Amino acid sequence: GTLGPAPALIGHRGAPMLAPENTQMSFEKMIEFGGDGLETDITISYDGVPFLMHDRTLRRTTNVNEAFPNRSSEPAAMFTWTELEMLNAGAWFLMRDPFGTVASLTQEDQGRAQNQSIQTLRDFLDLANR
Repeated sequence: GTLGPAPALIGHRGAPMLAPENTQMSFEKMIEFGGDGLETDITISYDGVPFLMHDRTLRRTTNVNEAFPNRSSEPAAMFTWTELEMLNAGAWFLMRDPFGTVASLTQEDQGRAQNQSIQTLRDFLDLANR
């Protein structure tokens, strides 16, 4: 068979310059800007729930140091889904401003970014299927 045209824009972890990577907000931003596809990374929680996480640990993109200070170096896969749901996956983005773009976000988007959580694979697939 013949392949169609190459996609012009694929959301690598969503739109990580506009929202915290691998969050619902990040993927919604990529869809809003007309992305042709979405890319993510999957880890499986200790109790078997597939969730979106690129890094081996939760330190860079969550508040695991505050929520679980004695476990912050553990692999993400060693946390249960209930524990993962307790983490904030957005505040780091506003504090570290990894792409120097936070100032360009509206107050509403900054508020949304502040309150992002870790997403399940199911959440991601539901969003991609819209």
